[in-house]
Amino acid sequence: VPPSNLNRDDTGSPKTAVYGGVQRARVSSQAWKRATRLAFSDLLDRSELGMRTKRLVEVLAERAIAQDETLSRELAYEVAGEALKDAGIKLKAPRVKPDEEQRPDETEFLFFLSNSQLDRLGRVISEVARAEDQKAAIKTATPKKIMKEEHSVDVALFGRMVADHTDLNVDAASQVAHAISV
Repeated sequence: VPPSNLNRDDTGSPKTAVYGGVQRARVSSQAWKRATRLAFSDLLDRSELGMRTKRLVEVLAERAIAQDETLSRELAYEVAGEALKDAGIKLKAPRVKPDEEQRPDETEFLFFLSNSQLDRLGRVISEVARAEDQKAAIKTATPKKIMKEEHSVDVALFGRMVADHTDLNVDAASQVAHAISV
């Protein structure tokens, strides 16, 4: 790459590493993986890719509403939150500025799911919302099982780590190292 500041540290300075007793420029593995994921969006169909977000309740509710336009936003948020809690995903209230409108709960960390998984979970949420016994319907739908199937290309390639639920982890098919200048 040409001389540039590809990867910054928390102070805005180029990342570095000492190797062989000499300070060298460094680009983190995370930066390379992000660039690869962004390039995938130009090369692959959206359905083959994943999404990383803390706003999973909101994303799932929107997918459910797309499946069933009669579904109220409030009910979709409520059922999406319950489905995630059933899967063992912890939620918390998002930080909002005083002048901002309150948003639905968020996951504690970025969660990485395929668009296929999000669509399937959206269908489940729209079905559960219409059920008489929603708690039983969530148990039957097994949202956690959906999170373990049909991974996207980027999840399969780079893996997924869920510290609280190691059964949702996906082993990476590739290994990416930090690039260090010579």
